[in-house]
Amino acid sequence: MVLGVAVAQQVFTMLGAGWPAPRWYHVADAWIFMGSLLATYAMARGWNEFWLIWIGVDLVGVPLLWHSGYLPTAVLYAVYAAFVLYGFVVWLRASRSERPDAEPAT
Repeated sequence: MVLGVAVAQQVFTMLGAGWPAPRWYHVADAWIFMGSLLATYAMARGWNEFWLIWIGVDLVGVPLLWHSGYLPTAVLYAVYAAFVLYGFVVWLRASRSERPDAEPAT
């Protein structure tokens, strides 16, 4: 993730934002890009930890969209974040309740 963010940030900086964007903007954009790639990959592989990646993407994405003036999209992603948090809590509860019991002592 860290290497991907560093590489994507350099690529995004070279491509430019179409306006004089500060360096933190490209870092945040790279975080969202790499997080989305990793979360989608983890979902496709059936890994349940993808919830945590989506939470990280939303924690950066919603404020970035809000700051950039994309208010309807920021609100939409905030709604997605609520779904992700709900899904994570449900998954966490299910994973704790479905653990196999310890082996009985003989």
